[in-house]
Amino acid sequence: MPSMSEPAWGRWLAALVLLAVSCGRSSLYTLDSDAGEHAGNGGSGGSAASGFGGNAALGGGGGTLGLGGGSGGTGGSVPVGGRGTALGGSGGRGTPVAGRGPSAGRGSSQGGSAGRSGGTAGMPPQEHCRDGVLDPGEECDAGEGPYAHPAIELHANGIIVELEPVVGQKFAIDYYGYRNGSSHTGNENKAGSKIYFYRPFDEAGVYLVTHHGIDFEATGFVQPTGRVEFDVTELPNTFTLLVSDDAGDVKKDGTTALLGRWDLGQESDGFLLGGIPFPGSWHIVVEPNFVQGIDSFTALSGDGYKTGLALAKTVELIASDEPGGCRRDCTVPRCGDGRLDAGEVCDDANELPSDGCFECYPDDISEPMR
Repeated sequence: MPSMSEPAWGRWLAALVLLAVSCGRSSLYTLDSDAGEHAGNGGSGGSAASGFGGNAALGGGGGTLGLGGGSGGTGGSVPVGGRGTALGGSGGRGTPVAGRGPSAGRGSSQGGSAGRSGGTAGMPPQEHCRDGVLDPGEECDAGEGPYAHPAIELHANGIIVELEPVVGQKFAIDYYGYRNGSSHTGNENKAGSKIYFYRPFDEAGVYLVTHHGIDFEATGFVQPTGRVEFDVTELPNTFTLLVSDDAGDVKKDGTTALLGRWDLGQESDGFLLGGIPFPGSWHIVVEPNFVQGIDSFTALSGDGYKTGLALAKTVELIASDEPGGCRRDCTVPRCGDGRLDAGEVCDDANELPSDGCFECYPDDISEPMR
């Protein structure tokens, strides 16, 4: 290999410094549609039957820095059983790190989410689950249902997804971070729209969050000019509009509905809703219309999963406060199993007191639900 002259070494070092500075500036924000030449496509999630996620295969090899990461592996299919109720995860972006792709069953920080693995606790799915007969290895079998409910489900475009709140230590308004006419949650992305629930770790209620686009001043990403319209109905009559950006773009329409009409410039737009009981029993309906400027719509879950949604399909957010008897994977809901069932505010997969979640309820609020 020929030796590098001192001026060439200087130029190479300056380029590395510039790259580090530019990466550090925007590291809190996602780049779902703006990875450019520095990230290849991530792997798609597993295919599914009967609404269950697949097993993810190993990720592909990554490329060299600056040339884009390699594509991730695709998920395998699961004929029956399986823990998740979602279809396989959507494709995302690969990791721009030399020689590495997404690992088995996981997306990278910018990668597509893998399909949920079949079975529970590493066990293969039961061959006869949901046939109505209690077979060896099954805790229960409800046949064709009805099945136990998670705390929150998302229904959209023929899919059903278990949706957990994103949990943080900030008050909801501080988390939303409204300034300069934009939200600053860290989940914003160029030409992208997000919807999810947020829960401060020591509160029982949840907050509904949506934001579209990204703030140029904070990130340097140029948001295309656009327009987004949301009609939200069947909200709990206790709901409150805490933040509307920009002021006047979101208006209450009676006691259980609101209308959002946003014209996107170089800031993000959205809302923060409070007063939503959790645990609760409600059925919120969102009718989105992405007129222009947005090309991705994503639901975030607190367990790390991202679900890509159709741009022109109704989204239903359904909460239950009673789990019922038997899950679709022939297991029985119970506090401490790490899954957020109806009636639970949290489930950290243990029964330890004073760790923020005891008997599936935040420690410092009130009596546990069960």
